Amino acid sequence: RRISAISVAERVSEELCDRRVGDSIGYHIRMESKQTRGRTKLLFCTTGVVLRRLQDDPNLEGITHILVDEVHERQWQIDFLLIALRKLISTTRQDLKVVLMSATLDSKLFCSFFQNAPFLSVPGRTFPVSNYYLEDLMDATDHIIEEGSRYAIRTDRNQSNTASLWVTTRGGEKRREVVSFESQTGPVDVSDEYSGYKMSTRRSMDRVDEKVLNYDLIEDVMKLL
Repeated sequence: RRISAISVAERVSEELCDRRVGDSIGYHIRMESKQTRGRTKLLFCTTGVVLRRLQDDPNLEGITHILVDEVHERQWQIDFLLIALRKLISTTRQDLKVVLMSATLDSKLFCSFFQNAPFLSVPGRTFPVSNYYLEDLMDATDHIIEEGSRYAIRTDRNQSNTASLWVTTRGGEKRREVVSFESQTGPVDVSDEYSGYKMSTRRSMDRVDEKVLNYDLIEDVMKLL
């Protein structure tokens, strides 16, 4: 929330063509504050800072509106702040405007908590989303991963292995010996997992190292778009 308060203040200040953060748009987080007394009109704060302000100034003098975002998270600090604000606007600060915001708000719960407060819903729009997987991108771009590529799984066809064994002689004496052996890995058949794709794609998917970010594939996809 500290990072959010700073970044949103910077963005709003930029959108309003403000000279700098801390002039008309500011922020206040723990151990850091950028605001100008008498000039700052909008101040982005963390919940803890607002609670501290309530402790020092129970009537929140000089404040006309309080916007509380992400109230659906129901953190103890947010719940405690809402309790304090409800008490404040029902007693000494009936002129104070409190706005609660959330994308997944239980409106009935919060409206009843604030004595049937009005509710405003802003409908959003949804857009169609298509899922594309690695094999789809390789197939569409004709991207090929060759053996030995930096994007391929590292395999050594002639691996030298050693093992440490205890050997017992005819006389009953035991000694440790290190033996070595070699394993020859033959060609690997193409799996049937990607049977609906091109043969080049199927071979590439058998070789690809999914832990390595393939910048060449990203470039091919950007060209395709």
